[in-house]
Amino acid sequence: MSPSPNPHPPNAIGRAVQAVAFVDAAWYGPAMSKRQNHSDSAASAAPSQLLAEAAHLQAIEGNPLTVEEIAMFEMFEREGWSPKRRRAHILRRIEDRGRVAAAE
Repeated sequence: MSPSPNPHPPNAIGRAVQAVAFVDAAWYGPAMSKRQNHSDSAASAAPSQLLAEAAHLQAIEGNPLTVEEIAMFEMFEREGWSPKRRRAHILRRIEDRGRVAAAE
C-alpha cells in the first residue's frame, strides 16, 4: 500500500509550522541531554545527523526542506541557539510571512 499524499499542501505558513514541529522534535526529544554535552565526537555528530534524518523525512512526506531552511537549521547549530530561541525565530518568521500575505 502506498503512503497517502500529504493532506496539507505546502505553503509559506504550512512550511513554517512544519519547521516549528521539526525544531520541537529535534531539540526536545529524548536525546536532548546527549546534544547538550558536545565533549565527545558522537555527541557533536548528532545534530548534523538529526538534520539529515529530518530533511529525509520531510522529503518522504512530500515537503522537502528548502536550501534556506537547511541553512537556517545549520546556523542554529553552528551558533549554539537554544531550543527556545530557535522556536521564537521560526514563529517570528511565520508572523512576518502572514503579514506579507495579508498585505498582498
